[in-house]
Amino acid sequence: MKKFVFVCFLLSFAFASPSQAMLPACEKADSTSSIQNCLRNELEVQQERLNKIYNTIDTQFEEQEDKKELEELQQVWLDYRDQECMWESNHADTPALKNVSELSCMVKVTTNRANLLEAAYMDIDETQTRQHTEAPRWENALSNDHKGFIWEIDTPIMAELTCDEVDEIIVEGARYYETPNEEEEGLKAFAKNRAIAIVQNPAVGKPTIKLFEFTVFEKDEPDGICDDDLSYEFEKEEPVSEENAKAEEDAAPETCMSKIIVKQKKCTDKEIMWSGSEFVLHQVEDEEKEQSEK
Repeated sequence: MKKFVFVCFLLSFAFASPSQAMLPACEKADSTSSIQNCLRNELEVQQERLNKIYNTIDTQFEEQEDKKELEELQQVWLDYRDQECMWESNHADTPALKNVSELSCMVKVTTNRANLLEAAYMDIDETQTRQHTEAPRWENALSNDHKGFIWEIDTPIMAELTCDEVDEIIVEGARYYETPNEEEEGLKAFAKNRAIAIVQNPAVGKPTIKLFEFTVFEKDEPDGICDDDLSYEFEKEEPVSEENAKAEEDAAPETCMSKIIVKQKKCTDKEIMWSGSEFVLHQVEDEEKEQSEK
């Protein structure tokens, strides 16, 4: 059994904040202490479930190479879990809420991981059909050219932006990096960056990737974002040849012009423009956003 498309399934994470809402099972808890106890119990249940699913998958693999790859990818997920939940807890206002936030995050991320592994690999027959599948070229290029990011490659956004009749591929990603812990010396703290990769994937030739990376802030900043749940709108103006233009004032630009509007609920939108030769970023002015919302 050779390489599986592990990355598509094992490294696919939801980037919306895991601790945005309390678990339904713990909603009736009437104190911080009881909430923490509820979350600890649920984490133990989900961790046991995950371990059982992981061990079942491991026994399906006969080749040592496959077992090693599964182990390495599981370690990547563990690093992601710890960093994501540390980042979440650092935004809590009090030590008690910090603990609740971290536990809630651990439960939800662990549950999602177990669900993902169960859906992707518990069916042995389905697993066997994947053994000779190769990842698309753009996935390999993205993983090789931009290491250190966790890419949400199972939910790409397709849009034709450069007037070449080939869809560009928009993929979200995230990375974490350690920062000084100003509140508790000696403990690790993590900051989070979000990335948007725009992949041009021609039928012939190597895919090209334009990467935009933003720090996640709690307030509106020109070089960052403050909303972990992004949405997109697209605008495009096709070029029109001179001979087809009825009048000079009616003529469209000589090159294809398009934009990706990266929308945030809490902060100013971003715009990524196609200039005719490359994608470039500029900030939407506040007054423009206000006018668009009227």
